[in-house]
Amino acid sequence: MQKNLSIRQISTDAELTLAKQIRRQVFVEEQGIPPELDEDGLDENAIHVLISTPEQALATARMVVNSAKEGIIARVAVSASFRSHGYGRLLIAELERIARQRELKRLVLHPHHYLEKFYADMGFHRLPGATELVGEHLLITMEKILSR
Repeated sequence: MQKNLSIRQISTDAELTLAKQIRRQVFVEEQGIPPELDEDGLDENAIHVLISTPEQALATARMVVNSAKEGIIARVAVSASFRSHGYGRLLIAELERIARQRELKRLVLHPHHYLEKFYADMGFHRLPGATELVGEHLLITMEKILSR
């Protein structure tokens, strides 16, 4: 882990710009996802988190809260040179903390199929049959119940 690491909810346009730069690098440049799929119009009403050092932004994720008091986690992105350092887990933990603070009932996400174990280790369960093909990417649906 980097020294002087900060994880926080994004509160400025400048921080959101940093988050979008990470997303563009990961999703558009590395994974070949069309930019219009990343820019879905939900950023304005989403809760965004950012991991950074004083020198640079490292990772980001967002959560949209729907009318059923569910948090839909998406756009989980860690810059290539900072992967395998636990930053993805920190992002999810921070969004879960915020979700519990807001008394949300469950969290839902749609990760790449090969990330199932990563999210399962954090308490998410795959929903049977819920898959979607986005370009060349097979996405699954997973959930974590926060309250009954």
